[in-house]
Amino acid sequence: MIPQFYQDHLQSQFSPAEYLLVRFIIQILQAIKTLSLEKIATALPLPVLFASRRKKIQRLLMLPQLIGLLVLMTLAYSMTTIEVLTKQSKPEL
Repeated sequence: MIPQFYQDHLQSQFSPAEYLLVRFIIQILQAIKTLSLEKIATALPLPVLFASRRKKIQRLLMLPQLIGLLVLMTLAYSMTTIEVLTKQSKPEL
């Protein structure tokens, strides 16, 4: 689930079709946790050929509006990873 603040921001940055595709991709990434274009295209629930889904994702990733989103997702992932590593490295008392 995407917090409402992020949904509002994404809706203001993308066309309705692009926004829907971004939401699908975020949900797919949360489910499969793999950053592979082929796996995302396979999981994308669109009634078109695999090659068309793959091209659609590639075109979306080239949009300048997506750069900020990718930076936020990378930072969120990094912070989560650091938090997990920090919890694992704390000595037991």
